[in-house]
Formats: sequence, structure tokens, C-alpha cells
Amino acid sequence: MDNVELKKSNRLKWVWVLILFSLFTIHFSFCSAQSKKIDSLRNVLRTEPDDTSRVKNLYTLSSRLKDSLRYDTALTCATHALELAQKLDYKKGIAVSYRMMAMIYDDGYSNYPKALELYQQSLDVNAEIRDKSGMARNLGSMGADYWMQGNYPKALAYHLRALSLDEEVGDKIGVAADMSNLGNTYADMGNNPKGLEYDFKALEMYLKLGDKDGIGTNYINIGSIYDVEHRYSEALEYTLKALKIYQDMGSKSGVAIILGNVGSIYDEQATATHLNHTKAWSDSLYKKALEFEFKGLALDEETEDKRLTAYTWTYIGNTYTHISNYKMANCYYDSSLALAKEIGYKELIRDSYKGMAVLDSATGNTTSALQYFKKFIIYRDSITNEANTKKSVQAEMNYEFEKKQATEKAEQDKKDAVVEQERKKQAIIRNSFLGGLVLTLVLVFFIFKGYKQKKKDNIIITRQKEEVEKSRKKVMDSIKYAQKIQYSLLPSAQEIKQYMDDYFVYLLPKDVVSGDFYWFHHSNGLSYLAVVDCTGHGVPGACMSMLAHSFLNEAVIEKKITEPAEILAHMHELVFKTLHQQQGDEYSQDGMDMSLLVMDHTKNRATFAGAKNSAFIVEGENIKVLKATSKSIGGLSLIGEIEPTRQFKSETVELNKGALLILSTDGIFDQLNNQDEKFGKARFNALAQSLFSMQMEQGKKTTEATIHNWKGSLTQQDDILLMGVRI
Repeated sequence: MDNVELKKSNRLKWVWVLILFSLFTIHFSFCSAQSKKIDSLRNVLRTEPDDTSRVKNLYTLSSRLKDSLRYDTALTCATHALELAQKLDYKKGIAVSYRMMAMIYDDGYSNYPKALELYQQSLDVNAEIRDKSGMARNLGSMGADYWMQGNYPKALAYHLRALSLDEEVGDKIGVAADMSNLGNTYADMGNNPKGLEYDFKALEMYLKLGDKDGIGTNYINIGSIYDVEHRYSEALEYTLKALKIYQDMGSKSGVAIILGNVGSIYDEQATATHLNHTKAWSDSLYKKALEFEFKGLALDEETEDKRLTAYTWTYIGNTYTHISNYKMANCYYDSSLALAKEIGYKELIRDSYKGMAVLDSATGNTTSALQYFKKFIIYRDSITNEANTKKSVQAEMNYEFEKKQATEKAEQDKKDAVVEQERKKQAIIRNSFLGGLVLTLVLVFFIFKGYKQKKKDNIIITRQKEEVEKSRKKVMDSIKYAQKIQYSLLPSAQEIKQYMDDYFVYLLPKDVVSGDFYWFHHSNGLSYLAVVDCTGHGVPGACMSMLAHSFLNEAVIEKKITEPAEILAHMHELVFKTLHQQQGDEYSQDGMDMSLLVMDHTKNRATFAGAKNSAFIVEGENIKVLKATSKSIGGLSLIGEIEPTRQFKSETVELNKGALLILSTDGIFDQLNNQDEKFGKARFNALAQSLFSMQMEQGKKTTEATIHNWKGSLTQQDDILLMGVRI
């Protein structure tokens, strides 16, 4: 087991959520008395009648007692505030009292289930009185509590809902807090790029607002992610920036958190074997680690923070393990595990079990090490699993869709208001005109009546045209939005260029969205490159492409299958099960054709497997065809038999420098010209040979011009995708 793995990206971020809890409270109108002394509030309450002002003062007193760590008394005051607010039927007072009780259960007792119950009651009242700001604060707090319990999909869903409401009401501080919480959640789910994206967005907003608390929060969050990625200089840079801010603010809890974090970074830096430290240098780093960790522990114990104390014990245990002081390490791990179980914090229980497994393995106690490692695996898998990842993607897509719907509804309301105003204006003109016509001849009246009917008919026709145009626009907007989502899943040019300097991709969908797509992943010295042609094109093809993309991620990233033929076979089983193709109905032929290449950069060779899509290696006038298996992924056999499993063949080839690798779907081969001729294999080979002598940027332009000139004004038959890579 690798000792460096003991530290996870989420190890300190939960504390910053608690800071954000207190940040939310500044929006309450009841907090105007926040700066008064507790004794002054008590004096006021002794003579104050049972009205809404008393509810406000009880809430304020409870808040100040909570900040003074007098949680039992604070809870009593909040309970009195709730009872009085309910008696007066004072809805806003009921909502804030429930919320205060929830925050006390969070901060004082670490009782997250009870806190969630109270936040939900506050949220229900907020919804009843249409207090969107209050709803956003409670949603954010509930997301934080789900996060603390390791339920990341729910945490993500609640933070996205909070972000949507804060953006709607224009609460900049709330938006920044939501962004920060989303960064934490993504990082804890292993998606560090997404975590950094949201953390830097939050930091930018806090800097503009001049909010030191928020700036410090995101400095430490960014430093934590860099630390997990072993970018120690950047990790220390941002973490020490945070330390300076919280020292200036006089925040003991903030300083304690960062001291422990700095110590843990020094510990990891000393342990990282790839940095080739001398022993003297490593010893100096371990010494710094313990120095910062014990300083942090002293403040943890002074503030009586159980969660932070338990975490710091784990860091100290890690450092003692690394310097072979196993007796002290065992002592701190035992203490951390016991406290983590007491407060029910899954991530800390997981880290404690892994630390103890590493410790027992180092001391030769393999039986005990195995038992601890099994417990670590159980907690790890309960926190991060396939369902978490799928639910997070769905939650973000729902947020984007709801946000778009809200924008469209606001625009439509404006248009309806203009139409209504115009209708009223026309009614006034019409009625005035009719009043004058009462005195006219009967013949003139009937002529006017005919004119009026014709006018109504024209209005109906005009409105019908407008409705048709609105419907068409909504459909196109939805399809274009689907295109945005689909393109966001494609690998970025920056990602591919890290491993393939000279390449191009030419993707020409038949419709707005495409059934063709390309996919790239790199790990352990291997680059996985796929070109996929899903059944159909347009919206049906795009839906199938989302499934194919998900199945590729599962096979390569989650299941860590490295053999191309096995990857295709695994995807076939997923398509068969997902589309229920055992029924043999009209959906049983849906699936995808694919070219998949796994490149070994160290050995300059590649292994290829294809499902009806071959690949080509061009060297001068010679074109080597890497032949695909003549079966698709998914669908029945050629004679209509159900095939739950399907085998694919693979081929390994040497990669010569300067050779050109081409992957393509069948769209280019089947494209017709004005003479009803297919582009075909011969013209494709000629195009491939011409591309060999070009830079890939020019190769893309040549491919585009060739296809454009070939099809002319003729309608495109299918999606077209061609990818060229210079070895």
C-alpha cells in the first residue's frame, strides 16, 4: 500500500462548509443586534412582551451563545423562539428558529441527521412564504450535511438547487458560497479539474466582494486539490496565503485548520519518492510537518472541535508512521478512529482504517493489516461508486436545463405583457369606434360587422403562425442545447495534445447533434483513442452516443480494462442489458460501430480492435488496413439470433515515426455526389495518401474541402467523422 494515498482531497474542506454556514446568516434581518452583548439581550428579554420582537431577540441571543460555544443554552433559546413564533403564527420567525436549531446540531453536536430534519422544516416554511433567499441558505446547508456524511450525489443536487435560487435573486455572496461548496463536492468525488473550476470561480467573486472569509476558504480548498495532485509548491503557496488571512482575522479555528494542512503537505512532500529527496532533506520536511501539526492540534483542543481534532490526530499518525515511530502512530490512529466513530464521519473512519493498515503492514503484522485494509475498502466503496458519478452528471444537467427554462419563462412573460397591453389598447379604440357607429345606417353596421369578423380571422391566423414559430424555436433551442452538452463530453484539444502533438479531427454532423463522436483517455503510459458511429443520426444517434460514451468510461476508467477486444466485448454486454435486446424487438438492432486503438508510447506499438470500423496506417503510398470484426456492438447476430455476449478480435502493430494513423466512421465512404456515386474506398485511399505528406492542420482543411466538393449541393447522407494522428 502506498502511504501517500492516506490523504484525500476532502480531508479539511468540510470545515469551510461550516464557515459558510455562518456566512449565510448575515442575510437575516434579525441579525441587526448581532453585535450586542449577551447580557444586554437578556436584560431586554426580561421585560419584553411575547411579540415578534421577542422572537427576533431570542434568535439573536441563541446565535451569540452558539458562537460562544455554549450550545446547550443556545439550543434552549432557539427552542423558546420557535415555540413563541408558532404561537404567534409568525412564519419567518418559525423558519429562522428551525434553522438556528439545525446549525446548533451541526456545530455543537455533529448530529447531521437531526440537523437535516430541522433544515427541511425551515425550508418548508421558506417555500410556504416564498422566501427564495431563505430556501437557498437551507439548501446549501443541507448539501453540506449530506457531504459531511459522504452522500455526494445528494450534496451536489442540493448545492446546484441553492446556486440556481441565489442566481435568481442576485445574491452574490450566496452564489460564491454555492460555487465553493460545489468545488468541494467535485473534488471529493475525484473530479479535481471540475473542483478547481468552481473554486477559482468562487475565489474571483470573493476577491471582488472583498470577503476575507471567502477568500481564505477558497485558498485552502485550491491548495488541498493541488496537494492531492502532488503539486506541492502550488499547494503550499495557496495554503500559506490562507494562513496569513486567518491570522490577520484572529480566527483560531481557521488558523488551526491551516496549520494542520501545512503540516500534512510537508509530510506528503517528504514521502513522495518521485522527488528523489536526500534523507536529510526528507527528515527536515518531516520535522516541519510535526511542528505545524502539533501547533494545529493545540488550537483544535483549545476550541474543543472534535472533528478537526480527530483529523489532526490522523495527520500526526501518518507522519509518525513515515518516520517509523510506530508506537506513537498507533496511539494517534486509535484516538482518531474512536472519535470519528463517535461523530459518525465516514471519510475520517476510512482514512483511519487505511492508516492503521499501512502501520500494521510496516510492522509485519500482515493479518491485522489485511483486516484494516478490508474495512478501509468497505468505507471507500460506500463513499465513491459508479452510482455517485452517474447521479452527479444528471444533477448538473438538470440544473442547466431548469436554469434555461427559467430564462425562457421570464422572456415569455415580458412578451405576454406587451401583447396584453396592446390588446387593451385595441379594445378601447374598438369600443369608441362602435359607439359612434350606433347612429349610422343598418347597411353600414353590417359592412362593419363583416370587416370585424375578417379582422378577427386575421388575428387568429397571425397568432397561429406565431405559435408555430414559437414551437419550432423551442424545439431548435432544445436541440442546440443538447449539442452543447454533447460537445462538452468530447475530449479537449489540450488533453489530446499532451500525448499527440500533430493530429486533426474533422466532425461533420448530418443534423445539429450527431451519432458519431470521438473519445480519448490516457493512463499508465497508454493512450486510448476511439472513433464511434452510433445507430442513426440526429437526436436518436445523439442519445445512443451518450450511452456509448458512458460505457467507454465504465470499461476503461472504472473497470480499468486495457485490452481493446475486451473493452468492445464489455460494451456489447452493457448495450444488450441496457436496451433489453433479449426481447428481440425493433430496438434489438440498435448499437454502434467502433474503431478502438490503445497506444503504448514507451514501446512504440499499438493494439487495435474494431466493430465493423477498420483503421488505417499510411506510410507513403502504402496503406495498412487494421481490419475490424464484422459485427457491431449491440444488436442481434447476422441471422437474427440473440447474442448476450460477443467476441472481437484484436491486432498489435509497431508504430513507425512519421506514419499517419487514420480512424474514420462510414459516413465519408457512403456520401453521394450529384451523379449518385459513392465516395468509396478508392477515393478514400487517395485522400489518405495525400494527407500523409501534410501537416495535420492542413490535412483537416484538405479533408473538409474534398468532402465539400464531392457532395456539392447534395444533402448529406450520414454523420461524417475522420481523425488523423501523426506518429
